[in-house]
Amino acid sequence: MKFFRYIRKSTEEEDRQILSIESQQESLEQRFPDVEVVRTFVESKSAFKPYNRPAFAEMMERLQNGEADGIIAWDPSRLSRNPIDAGSLIHFLDTGVIKDLKFGTYHFDNSPEGKMMLQFALSQSKYSSDKLSKDVKRGMLKKCANGWRPNLAPTGYMNDLYGLKGEKKVLPDPERFDLVRKMWDMLLSGTYSVSEIRRIANKEWGFTTRKYKKTGGRPLALSAIYNMFTNPFYHGEYEWDGQWYKGNHQAMVTKEEFDRAQLILGRKGKPRPQKHRFALTGLIRCAHCGCMVTAEQKVKVLKKVKSSRLYTYYRCSHHSNTIECHEPAVQQDELHQQVADILETLTIPENLLACTLKYLNDAHEKETRDRSKITSSLQQAYNDCAKRIDNLLALYISPQNSDKSVLTDEEFTVKKQGLVKEKNELGARLQDTDGRLNAWLELAQGVFKFATHAKYWFEHGTIEDKKTIFQQLGQNFLLSDGKLTLELHSPFVAIQKGMEKLKQEFPTFSPISDAPTPLKDRFLQSWSSLINDVRTGVITI
Repeated sequence: MKFFRYIRKSTEEEDRQILSIESQQESLEQRFPDVEVVRTFVESKSAFKPYNRPAFAEMMERLQNGEADGIIAWDPSRLSRNPIDAGSLIHFLDTGVIKDLKFGTYHFDNSPEGKMMLQFALSQSKYSSDKLSKDVKRGMLKKCANGWRPNLAPTGYMNDLYGLKGEKKVLPDPERFDLVRKMWDMLLSGTYSVSEIRRIANKEWGFTTRKYKKTGGRPLALSAIYNMFTNPFYHGEYEWDGQWYKGNHQAMVTKEEFDRAQLILGRKGKPRPQKHRFALTGLIRCAHCGCMVTAEQKVKVLKKVKSSRLYTYYRCSHHSNTIECHEPAVQQDELHQQVADILETLTIPENLLACTLKYLNDAHEKETRDRSKITSSLQQAYNDCAKRIDNLLALYISPQNSDKSVLTDEEFTVKKQGLVKEKNELGARLQDTDGRLNAWLELAQGVFKFATHAKYWFEHGTIEDKKTIFQQLGQNFLLSDGKLTLELHSPFVAIQKGMEKLKQEFPTFSPISDAPTPLKDRFLQSWSSLINDVRTGVITI
């Protein structure tokens, strides 16, 4: 018979006495040297819950496919600690999918009595897991009631490694406690952003988290600092299993300081995600050093009225190691106003949008009629080229050319390559004709609608609306001396220039019904010229 070998090591407390993966495999090889093992499945997963072990699931599936007749494992508990997996094993034994089980510490006989004893062994494993889980939970709740938080201590604290089991305390980390408190002071001052605090701690202080067996010993991540600044453990309280407890550990900050920190972060008890906080971050660069422009919030404490006010600034991130940058910061409201002023130069009045769209549709219909003639001509040229290729091939293989006196191999190859190239070019032009015709209409309509409504949505929309509108304007966004510059996309350049010209010539921005005909004609000529300028550059967006 063929067997699968299954080896599992869990991190559960009870399983720590079970042989390691390497020891299990070595012991099974010595215990069953003559058994044919077609594959070994190895995983480090808990069997307490079903559907949690991909290697076990794959092994059971391959057993159903008849790739093996049995399983070798160190102990029944390696195969299952839950009733669903245990039931699957018994069912496979009953139906003959599994013909034999071999264990290093347990004897199994594939008989009614043997399967009954196996069920007892698997049930015992389930009972042991349930009892262990209940005992561990009870012990942790007792520890919480005594004022000591279970599990790994937060940054700035350390677990008491030498206390009695269940009574181990959480102590200040002598190497990090004061540094973490200094990070809190920097946040509470309102003059440092979380990103700045992280940069100073990691690069200037050389801060690293406490080293454990498998984790730690690394610089602080941004998410770790946010978790630290929003963790109530630092002011003396913690939550466990849905209940709040007062800790006996040394608090790092007061409750008042903790609450003020949440106000600075932007949301009571939770950090505001950086990527949703500011509309223009990630898009603008500093004109002096080329670093990205970031945003930060500062709290100004108004002592007379005993309140705080939150301000947002955009500034250079100062990430350059070679260029010293002293570019000033600019308030968010001022920067947003600069963007709104740019959008104002593009804004098309509502009363012109309708006639613009009508002009575009009329131009599209006319171009469609013209393109049909062009398409017909291209199709005829394409068909003629294909026919010439056929004629060339017919001549090459004809009896008159059996001695290659009419058309040599070299001549055939050169002429065929030229014709095939011509045919491919004509085919590409045929496919591109209709596609470009529909593309320019859709893009041009979108540009004019954007120009009409962009300023309103930037001023009244969400942060994501502002970011999207700003991105669509152009490229090379630079901030210099608090002033924003950018390169507008070509259609918006045409709109900006055209609108400036129209404002000078026609202050009302629309032809008046009773206006003199020459004035109407002059306005419509200028307006159609603007539309055509946008159409010319619209495909380059």
